[in-house]
Amino acid sequence: MFIKSLRRYNSYGPDEEITVHIVAEFQNTFPIFFECSPSLMRILEKNNIEYCNIRVHPVRFASDLMLSFYFSNPAMQQRAQEFAIHKDFLAAEIAYLRSYYGMRPAQQPENALIFLAQSSYDTTLILGGKYACIQDYKHKIDELAQGRKIYIKPHPDEQESRIFKEFMALYPDAEIINNNTYQLLASCKNCEFITLSSGSGHEAELLGHKVHYLMARNFGLHSNLQKNYAHITHAFWAPSFWEYVLQGKGTAQVNIPFVADRLRKSCGAKWSKEM
Repeated sequence: MFIKSLRRYNSYGPDEEITVHIVAEFQNTFPIFFECSPSLMRILEKNNIEYCNIRVHPVRFASDLMLSFYFSNPAMQQRAQEFAIHKDFLAAEIAYLRSYYGMRPAQQPENALIFLAQSSYDTTLILGGKYACIQDYKHKIDELAQGRKIYIKPHPDEQESRIFKEFMALYPDAEIINNNTYQLLASCKNCEFITLSSGSGHEAELLGHKVHYLMARNFGLHSNLQKNYAHITHAFWAPSFWEYVLQGKGTAQVNIPFVADRLRKSCGAKWSKEM
């Protein structure tokens, strides 16, 4: 059953049995999902069932976590985009990050290739009905390394994840970096980053680093997430946001202040500037 579920997660193949149940469940509703599977989204759209999918934005170093919204209804999506992150907000957060961590001592790799490890079973690692393995990308990693020193940054929530162990089995001489992720991004010089699909790759890109994604499905600057989703700081807390986006009533204005760490604390997220 578990393997079958993996195959269905991003499968493009028809599955009449599950489609019938999904259509019966969501017909005449407007479901709101968190990290909906690609296959479920395709089934809903094929059967003209409108929905909203929400993801946590890959930038975790900001004053609070941000959410990314995709509305299958184009008019709703266009209205949601009116609340999108202002470029000045993100620029200020990046400047603060550089300043804060630039003054703190840290291991400072130079002219190296740094692998950003992920947790063992992240949904972004599902491809072709199975979880991606580092072994499948060894040739690509070897090409990128070109004799450079290789480092690995473990995932802060799972130091010895499956991905970490697989990488170390192939590259036992890789040096482990245990300092804060953002200290690393703010201090390393002339380095390139490599990852399967980690959102930290997007953060590295924002700080000016070159990032190589091994998997096509990722959250990088040129990913579908960045192109198709509306990325919002805090407007979603206000009822008027939903009234405007869903029904077109009112205006794209919310009278709700930005509160640092509000979402991060409310959902118990551990990932922050201190990890």
